[in-house]
Amino acid sequence: MSRALKTDAESATLGAMMLFWRDGYHALGTRALESETGLTRFTLQTKYGGKKALFLKTLDLYLDLFDAYMLPSLRSGGLEGIAAWIEQRPVPDSFREALRNGCLMVNSITEFPRDDSAVNARADRYYGLLRAALVEALETARAKGELSGQIIVADAAEVLLALVVALNLSFKSKAPNADAGRIARAGAAMVRGWSA
Repeated sequence: MSRALKTDAESATLGAMMLFWRDGYHALGTRALESETGLTRFTLQTKYGGKKALFLKTLDLYLDLFDAYMLPSLRSGGLEGIAAWIEQRPVPDSFREALRNGCLMVNSITEFPRDDSAVNARADRYYGLLRAALVEALETARAKGELSGQIIVADAAEVLLALVVALNLSFKSKAPNADAGRIARAGAAMVRGWSA
């Protein structure tokens, strides 16, 4: 007989997301997932479809939260808003500790093989959300007369997208030379240098 579900689905998914964010998919065992989220192995299989399906659900939740909490201030902030966003990484307070682990989506992209279509679909969504927000922010800066006419919005957005990915990788790295603060300050200075 199976044990009863120990926790509600929303709490379990959020808890699993934090565990995957901290440990990564492959390093997180089902026993740890069970003990730290309150999910039983039976529930993990029957309600979520197994560890991989739960992981994909947590990526979807992460992307929803990324879109809802991290991107709005970026989209409308103009050049200074972009620079501040890079420097401050605005996130819900409950995620501040998790940021030591980088970006769950970037971590997942690096952890899974390129032929994993389910993770790739979420990676496409991540890049699409971030790219669109950066383009919108740069176009806002241009409309406000803040952005130099020499800056091509689409190209600048790609540079910033790469910068954000590098920043997230440096958060995850424990190497002494992985200075996320220096990357953020340099990126913000670059953006401020694009002013008209």
